[in-house]
Amino acid sequence: MQLFSRFFVYIDKFVTSDSIENDPAQAEDKMTGTKKLAQPEFRERVTSSILDMLAHLPEAHKKMFIWKHYHGWPVDKIAEHLKCNRADVEGILRQINSSLFQKTGALLT
Repeated sequence: MQLFSRFFVYIDKFVTSDSIENDPAQAEDKMTGTKKLAQPEFRERVTSSILDMLAHLPEAHKKMFIWKHYHGWPVDKIAEHLKCNRADVEGILRQINSSLFQKTGALLT
């Protein structure tokens, strides 16, 4: 399913980022995470998790997530379209992404 392909790219960047000091165990964890992201079964489970989470979000939050990760809209465009401020959109997307990263991390282990 290609619906959330931008989000998978985002997750892959997060999994393979060098923001944490590398050691052999972390490097192995990153490689394992990247391999799992390439597996259709894993991507299907993550997609299912995303859809489940979206079903429980307020409508405006759903739109923010979909516009950002599916349509690739910049935060400013989302804020303008919803008539809210940029900081609110950033904060909400950060909360949603954090929740999904935790769920994805649990699936990776």
